[in-house]
Amino acid sequence: MEVGSTGAERAVRLLLVEDSRTDAALVESLLAHSPVARFEVTVAGTLADGLATLASRTPDVILLALTLPHSERL
Repeated sequence: MEVGSTGAERAVRLLLVEDSRTDAALVESLLAHSPVARFEVTVAGTLADGLATLASRTPDVILLALTLPHSERL
């Protein structure tokens, strides 16, 4: 994990692209209880929203649901 300029560990920036709000909430809950790292989660409900998010910020990790509508042949 990276250490920021203040000496504190920086949160892992994670982009979660998931159309199921229930599944997204489950992933967020599991990550919130991680003993290993702190996560800053951004949720995008569609592939288009995920791509728009990528245009404005760069996450450290992307979790992408492969069953999203309009994402055939991804």
